[in-house]
Amino acid sequence: MKRVLVTGAGGFVGARILDMWRGKFALCAFPSDTLRTAYENAVLRFILKEHPDVIVHTAALSNTQYCQQEPEDSFRANVLLPEWVAAQREFLAVRALKDESLTAAARQRLLLLGMPQALVAQVERTGEPRGVYTVTTPQGGLVAELMVRQGMTISAGASLARVNGLGTVWIEAAVPEAQSGPLQLGQEAQVRLAAFPGEVLRARIVSILPQANSDTRTVRVRLELANPGQRLKAGMSGQITLKGREQPALLVPSEAVIRTGKRALAYVVDGPGKFHPVEVQLGAEIGDQLVVQGGLEAGQQVVASAQFLIDSEASLRGIMPAQPPGSSAQPIAEQGSSASAAPASKSFTVRGVVDEVTPTELTLTHEAVPELKWPGMTMPFKLANPELAKALKPEQQVKFTFQQQGKDFVIIAVERVKP
Repeated sequence: MKRVLVTGAGGFVGARILDMWRGKFALCAFPSDTLRTAYENAVLRFILKEHPDVIVHTAALSNTQYCQQEPEDSFRANVLLPEWVAAQREFLAVRALKDESLTAAARQRLLLLGMPQALVAQVERTGEPRGVYTVTTPQGGLVAELMVRQGMTISAGASLARVNGLGTVWIEAAVPEAQSGPLQLGQEAQVRLAAFPGEVLRARIVSILPQANSDTRTVRVRLELANPGQRLKAGMSGQITLKGREQPALLVPSEAVIRTGKRALAYVVDGPGKFHPVEVQLGAEIGDQLVVQGGLEAGQQVVASAQFLIDSEASLRGIMPAQPPGSSAQPIAEQGSSASAAPASKSFTVRGVVDEVTPTELTLTHEAVPELKWPGMTMPFKLANPELAKALKPEQQVKFTFQQQGKDFVIIAVERVKP
C-alpha cells in the first residue's frame, strides 16, 4: 500500500482527502501547526522519517492578516516548502531504483518546474531535497532596482532585480552631426571627467545610435570605459576627445570665415592694409578652427579676427560694424583702425566688379576708398533707382558713384567699363 503524506490535514481540503482515502492508502500528516513554525530542515526530517511515496500538499496560511504581520512564516509555509521539496523527494526515490530512463525523466521534471540546473545537480550530489535556492548574479555591482520583497510569490521568468555592474561603465556622448561621419565601432577616445581633473581615461566606442537628434543636431554615441576600483559613478559628466584617422588638413581660425548664407569667404592679406576676399570650401570644425578644403593655400595669410564683420544679413553686409540705435554705420578698413564717417552730401567714385544683382541692391567687390580709409573689399550697396542695375550682370566691371544716406551707402550712378 502506498504511503501518502497529506499536508494541511486540519484544513477543509486536507481533512476531506483523509476521509476519502482512509483505508485505501497508508496516510500520514504533519502535526497541527507544524508548517507555520517549522524551518526547512525540520520539515525534511519529518519527510525522511515518514518516507512517503506521495506528498499531497494542501497546507497554506490563509489568514491574510497574519500573513501581513508574519511575512517570513507565510513565505516559508506557502512558497518554499511545498512543490520543490516534494518533486526532489520523488526524484531521489526514482534514482534509488537505478533505472536510467526513469531517473532522466524525473530529472527533466525538476527542470520543467523551474529549478536551475545547479540546484538539481546539488540535490543529486547530496541526496537531500533543497527547498531554498540562492540566486547569484553573473557579475558584481550595485542593485539599481529590486522587483521582489520577502513573502512574495514569483513566477518562472520573472525579474528579481536589476544590477548595475561597475567593472566597466558606459558613457553616452552627443557628437555634433558634422563630426559624426568618421565615427566607427571600436574607435578609441580620451575621457576627462570633472571629478578627476588632469586625469585622462581611455574608452572605446561600442555603439552608435542610428538616428540623429533633430533638435540638437547631434548623434548619440555609447563608449565603454574600464572602472578599476569602482571610482566612476552614474551621473558623472566630462569631456570626450575622439581619436580618428590622422590626415593633413589646412586649418584657419573659425572667426576668419564669413558665412553669407550662400557661400563662405575669407580675407587674404595682400600687403599692409590691403586685402581681398576669397571664396572657400569648408570641411569639419575642429575646436575653434575650420578645415579648408579649397580656396586657400598653405602659407597664405588671412584676417584672423573678423568680429567687426557683423551685419551679415545672409549676404556680405558682414563688413558693416554693429552700431547703437540711431547712430550711422561705418565700414571698417581693417581690425584696429578707425574709420571716419562720410558726410551725407559727399559722393565717391570707384571701380569694382559685380558679384550679385537684386532689384534694390548691388553687391560689388570694389577697390580701396582712401577718403573713407576703406581697403578693397566686397560689400552690398543700396540702389537709388532700380533702373541703375537693369543691364548689369555678375562678373561685369563697373565704375560707380555712391553716397552715404543715413546708415546705408547708396549708388547714385553706375556704368560698365572695359576690363
